[in-house]
Amino acid sequence: MCRVASLHVHRGVASLKQAIDVYNAMVSSLSDIMQNGWIDEKRFNCFDKVIFPGGWFPPEYKSIYSLVEHARSHDFLSGLRGNYSAVRIHEIYGTVEMRAFGAVMRRDELVKRFEFIDNVCSPHMNVD
Repeated sequence: MCRVASLHVHRGVASLKQAIDVYNAMVSSLSDIMQNGWIDEKRFNCFDKVIFPGGWFPPEYKSIYSLVEHARSHDFLSGLRGNYSAVRIHEIYGTVEMRAFGAVMRRDELVKRFEFIDNVCSPHMNVD
């Protein structure tokens, strides 16, 4: 038996500057994800208490320097994927990863989430 526990969406980016812009857009969209009911309370509690006790709600980055400072202060300077918050820049894959969605069992609901992320990220694509 298999169970879908969560949905992570990766959006490819061409540069670190674009990654920061897309990351900030995803962070700004978290309140909409909550309002849409696309993340359940159990997942919130898991982020809050287990996965990222320092606060799962990620900060926006004003520049590369604020990204580096956040990485240094939260002990993931050696690799950005060591950031276990709801949104992170994934340097190995060249993506920004949204990790906040709960399980999705229906295709139409899955498509809604992909379209949502596409709409959030699109203004920041092809800018560099």
